[in-house]
Amino acid sequence: MDAILLQAILAMDAYNRGYDQGVTGLEGTSIGSATVIQQSGTAAGTPGFDASFYAIAYQLADGSSSSTDHSKGRNVATIKDTTLNF
Repeated sequence: MDAILLQAILAMDAYNRGYDQGVTGLEGTSIGSATVIQQSGTAAGTPGFDASFYAIAYQLADGSSSSTDHSKGRNVATIKDTTLNF
């Protein structure tokens, strides 16, 4: 698979995981040749959740890693004021 296409798929995967999921059933730990190795907190009251932030890191089949992050859009203005421990 082309690296750019894989990054696009991982971005869509990241957006639909965590809280406020757009797609259900993504509880697995891999997508294609990438494996989820870490993700930010998704519970209410955690810094990332409160800042509308979510990040996920993947281990790629070639041994390299990739991270994808995005804001969920609830309160983007607070991101700059929040320290995230991811």
